[in-house]
Amino acid sequence: MLKYIIPPGILALLLIVLLATQVTRMSLLEVIGGRAVPPSHDFESLSRPGSPNDFLMAPPGFGSSSPDEFSPEFPVAKDVLARKLMNIVKEMPRSRLVKHESDQFQFEQRSALFLFPDFFTIQVIALPGNTSTLAAYSGSVFGHSDLGVNRKRIEGLVEGLRERIIENKELN
Repeated sequence: MLKYIIPPGILALLLIVLLATQVTRMSLLEVIGGRAVPPSHDFESLSRPGSPNDFLMAPPGFGSSSPDEFSPEFPVAKDVLARKLMNIVKEMPRSRLVKHESDQFQFEQRSALFLFPDFFTIQVIALPGNTSTLAAYSGSVFGHSDLGVNRKRIEGLVEGLRERIIENKELN
């Protein structure tokens, strides 16, 4: 019976390479495949793909597309809603802000295993009486189906906002 023994030096080198690739795999993917270009998610001219790999939540009558779900109202001003939203996204793994204009934020989130990019855009909307709501669109860059990931992403953000605002589980 043959025994395979890896010399300690080679084993250490393999471990270092493995750790380095795990730490930098997102940047390595961008070096190899380039940085994913965020699509335009202008709610007034949003063109949905017609495939089951996107999700739109918006208030009634907002934007050019029919939402999959209507967005809730929050009993806070839009600047507070935007701050809470940013706090939640900062806690999401493999996510980063890619664009911010006025009351609209665009984020990229990469899948865990293959680091495929998804982009989601959220616009914070002021309502009368010091309340606010949002319009949110999440879509996959690659593939036909996303197995509900984009819906879960937006619904998870909204649930996090409810917990932090309505149930007051966050101090700032």
